[in-house]
Amino acid sequence: MVDGATDFAGGYVLSGAQRIDLGCGESEFTPSLWWSADGKSWTRIKLTGASPASDAWVTVNRISDHSLTTIATEWNDATQLSSQLVWFTTDGRTWNLVKSPSNLLSPSVLTNGQRGLLVLTPANNDGPPTIAAVGDDLAVTTLSQSGDGPAPSASSVGWTSAFGPTGVVILGSDGLNLWLGVPTAS
Repeated sequence: MVDGATDFAGGYVLSGAQRIDLGCGESEFTPSLWWSADGKSWTRIKLTGASPASDAWVTVNRISDHSLTTIATEWNDATQLSSQLVWFTTDGRTWNLVKSPSNLLSPSVLTNGQRGLLVLTPANNDGPPTIAAVGDDLAVTTLSQSGDGPAPSASSVGWTSAFGPTGVVILGSDGLNLWLGVPTAS
């Protein structure tokens, strides 16, 4: 089962789960990745710590041209519990389990090819988003903000964002407000 795909300097990576048929219509899913240097020949990558679950959803995201992250969300029918595991790689073949990832880390990392950036919606849509840099090792650093930044309003409760060579652009969902920011460390 394939959930996502990306490319970077180390090749191509597909994310998903290997389905294991248990018989009598029962299945388990093991979070997995597949790597290819050329998109023709693929190698399955076993993820340290991943185990069969009742269901699994696996995302893969580019942090930069030299680093990727994958997040596996597993569901266990017997315990009714969900768990999440996070890994990163710099070559596409060797994935490092992150023991205590930042609680800000999410599958929606923006990248300009050089670095990763998160634009996180505030709790209860109250105030501006949190902007954070994501390092190749998945270290998350909140960035300072100044000036008239984006904030939800009655007509615009969300936004769309993009990250490019000059900074981050955030467009209100009503299309009336546009902000341009240049990320700086706190």
